[in-house]
Amino acid sequence: MTMLTALRDTIRKLRRSERTLVLIRARVRTGGIDLPVDIVDVSESGARIYASTSLAADSDALTLLWNNREQRGRIVWRDGNRYGVKFDEPLPRVVILDMLAAAQKLAG
Repeated sequence: MTMLTALRDTIRKLRRSERTLVLIRARVRTGGIDLPVDIVDVSESGARIYASTSLAADSDALTLLWNNREQRGRIVWRDGNRYGVKFDEPLPRVVILDMLAAAQKLAG
């Protein structure tokens, strides 16, 4: 086993759940303000979001809101205007399937 293969295996083991690609408009509530974001992908343990406005440095704790749903979490990484959010509580698989269905419906 090469070093690169071992590293990939380790990363796969660290990721707790499979990501589902969605593109859903949402909001982030942090520090008493709401900001528009897009949820790019989601898993039971977290989501990747895109914000056209940079989230404040003190916005590590947040609430992600979409389709009458609220999910609390925290920012665990940033890359420009892309953010990784780890949820405080796992997101039920049925909610992920609902998100995927909604995204597919919007896509036509």
